[in-house]
Amino acid sequence: MGSRSRLLGVLVPGLLAISSIGLAACGGSSSSNNSSASSSGGGASSSSSAAGSSSNISAELAKFPAVVTAPSAAKKGGTLSVIADGDVDYIDPGAAYYQPTYMIDLAVDSPLMGWPPNDTAAPVPLLASAQPAITNAGKTITFHIKPNIHYSPPLGGGAGWSKPVVSQDVKYAIERGLLPGVPNGYLGLYFADLQGLSQAQAAVKKDPT
Repeated sequence: MGSRSRLLGVLVPGLLAISSIGLAACGGSSSSNNSSASSSGGGASSSSSAAGSSSNISAELAKFPAVVTAPSAAKKGGTLSVIADGDVDYIDPGAAYYQPTYMIDLAVDSPLMGWPPNDTAAPVPLLASAQPAITNAGKTITFHIKPNIHYSPPLGGGAGWSKPVVSQDVKYAIERGLLPGVPNGYLGLYFADLQGLSQAQAAVKKDPT
C-alpha cells in the first residue's frame, strides 16, 4: 500500500531539546565558588541516588520475568477465562482504547505489524508480507499485503465475505478512524505529525460519511 505524503508520512515523534542556561552569580568570587561547590556536591548526590534507585528497580523486575512461552502442558482449543480489572469498551478495533479490548481484538484481528510474545524489541510483519519500504525522504511508507489472506465469516455467515484482504481495506481501516461515529482515542495523537491530517479532519466535518 503506497501512502502518499499528503495523507501518510513517517511518524516522527517531536524531539525535546533540553538546553542548559548558565546563570551568572552577582557577588564576590568566593561566594560564587562556594555556590558552585555546593551545587556540584548536590548534583553528585542526586546522580548517585538516581542510579541506586534504577538498580533497585531492575533487581525487582528481574524477580518476575515475563512469561513469553507456553507451558509444556498447554493445550489448543477449549475456553480461556480471564480476570481483568476493566471491561471491554469497543469490539470495533477502530475504536478500541483499553487493554481488555486489545486482548480480544488482537486475538481475532491482524494488524500490518505486531510483536511476538517472545520478542518485544521490534515489530514483525503480520498482515504485511515484509517490513515496509520507506522512501520519499521518509514521507512515504509502502506495505505489501500477504497474498491469499481472507476474512472470516461474520457471525451467522453471509455471502461475499470470502474475499481476500487488499491494501484498500487497510486504507479504509485507517481513514475511518476520522469518522465521528468511530471514537478513536489514539488517531489524533499518533497521526499528529502526518502531512494532510488537518485537511482530512476538515473534510470529514463537511462530509462525515
